[in-house]
Amino acid sequence: MSTSGFSTTAMTNSECTTMDLTTPVYTTISQNNIKVVYLPSSVLICTYVSCSLSILGAIIIFVTYCTVQEAKNQTRRLLIYLTIADFKFTIPVVITLVAAFKNVLGEDQYIGSGPWCWIKGCMNNSELILWMTLTGKGWEVMTYIITAFLYIYLKYYMIKKRRQERRPNLRYSHISISLRDEDENYVLLWLVLYILRIWGTARYGILIYRVANGVEMVNKLYPVDMVLMHIQSVGDSAQAFFNCLLFCVKDTAVRHGLLRMLCRRDQDRQLNDYTRL
Repeated sequence: MSTSGFSTTAMTNSECTTMDLTTPVYTTISQNNIKVVYLPSSVLICTYVSCSLSILGAIIIFVTYCTVQEAKNQTRRLLIYLTIADFKFTIPVVITLVAAFKNVLGEDQYIGSGPWCWIKGCMNNSELILWMTLTGKGWEVMTYIITAFLYIYLKYYMIKKRRQERRPNLRYSHISISLRDEDENYVLLWLVLYILRIWGTARYGILIYRVANGVEMVNKLYPVDMVLMHIQSVGDSAQAFFNCLLFCVKDTAVRHGLLRMLCRRDQDRQLNDYTRL
């Protein structure tokens, strides 16, 4: 059986599908004389909390876009598209359908797959790495490269523009009337992406290293795996929440607009209560 590289013996698909997944997580059971260690429940709890916060963050992003008129511009519309992309995909749908046809999808709660819940652990190491790359990590690494390039390009453009106009304090609002100074927060998107997603990529890299070097793997959680798995379970699902902090809380105009809306609703409620009296 394979638990994302924690065992060198593969389990057949029939054995994998007949596993009793009602067994409590982070327990060791024996299946055909093979010990299987399930995920600690704390990893699942971190994932649920992170997902809930991201849903809340996405709602706040949509609400502020509709209510804060001074922040409604092209860059803000781009944030809406990015938020929708966190929950709805196009090209990944094709990849998912192919993976489903190959019968490699499924949550089996193995410690190795961890937060990579879309990939079964019941595959040999080479298949596991292949499908992790095709269905997620390969695209993620490509995103790292693209966002890093865009960040460097934007920084270069601003430096060049400031030198051309001899204005060292040139801001985004000076470049175009459709831009605000707070739109510079978008330059930090790459940093948010890296901070949230790098932990799963580190586990992915460790797995490849272990397999490539023939490291003997056993069904147990190494300390480094335990730490990375918990951070990954939070970061992989927290993109929309941190986007909300960056573009709603840190953005002065949006933050003030949201506070005005909340205060106005509270005043309206108090007025309705007064009229009833």
